[in-house]
Amino acid sequence: MMTKASAYVTRPIPVQIFDFLEDYDVEMNSEDRVLTKDELLAKIKDRDAT
Repeated sequence: MMTKASAYVTRPIPVQIFDFLEDYDVEMNSEDRVLTKDELLAKIKDRDAT
């Protein structure tokens, strides 16, 4: 079984957009705010896409 690529979405997006991301293991920042540099770097570590 092939592992899905991993993506991090930095801001909330419409649910319909997730159809385009079905091939990814997606985590999303559920807060509608800009992440600090340190938060962002921690979240995207080892991700395939941001």
